[in-house]
Amino acid sequence: METKVAICIPTTKRFDYLKVNVPKFLAFDVVDQVVISDSTGEDIHQIKTMCPEWASHPKLLLYRNTGTYGAYFNKMEYVKQARPGWIALIDSDNSVDEHDYFGQWKAVVAANGLDENKVYMAGQVNSPEINRVVPFRHFGVVDKTNIHSALASNNLLTLFLLNNGNYIVHTKTYKRLYAIPKLYDMVKKHPTMALDAAVHAVGLLSTGCVLQIVPEMTYHHVVHPNSLVTIECETNKPVFEQEVKRVKKICAQIEHTFHQAALAKGKRWIQSPLPPSLDTSALFA
Repeated sequence: METKVAICIPTTKRFDYLKVNVPKFLAFDVVDQVVISDSTGEDIHQIKTMCPEWASHPKLLLYRNTGTYGAYFNKMEYVKQARPGWIALIDSDNSVDEHDYFGQWKAVVAANGLDENKVYMAGQVNSPEINRVVPFRHFGVVDKTNIHSALASNNLLTLFLLNNGNYIVHTKTYKRLYAIPKLYDMVKKHPTMALDAAVHAVGLLSTGCVLQIVPEMTYHHVVHPNSLVTIECETNKPVFEQEVKRVKKICAQIEHTFHQAALAKGKRWIQSPLPPSLDTSALFA
């Protein structure tokens, strides 16, 4: 039996992207559910009033959050709404093709089998707005023991890799994040934090997950004119510095949590997945 995937999309005033991508996603054979988690309710309203031809599609689940959250706290909410099993987290302004994304994932699964401990990430990200394809394929497998060497080899790409919030993961695996004390509250406290996805990735690594980079798997990433990446590249100013510092602080708290839990069990916690010595000045060298 073919493994089905639920696409989960967090959204806040992104109807223009949804009206293009959602009908395409609903038609994918590998997809058995599309969950849209809306922070304000505006996108759901527009979907129901302007897209009646697919607004009532049996695969579609529209969920209005109980509050207005940032993109990645929104993600932690919508995974609760998805049916149990494999899910693809896709940002509302990004897109995937059935062959280039799910087809490449299925090929790897057919060859090696499914592993619920793995988070499957694209080996390359296509960003037409900046006329660039960002390659991640050389990372292979990233876990909490080799993230140090990955960061040391190329800080910029590794930060982008960790901050990639689009991946395929099992709901049971993703929900390990809910068990990390304080993480849920920390992400909620800083809902607009630009690098929340990196915090989630480090959290998953801390629980023992592995990031499996699928070489030919590709998704389309929209880079907005006011994004930190665009500002950084155009002005050559370290606008990421404060965000990285906040990420490092939260990651240190994650490490401390796991260290204390290990001590309570008479064990020693393995090295931090995100070293405190990360040189932010080298990120955009």
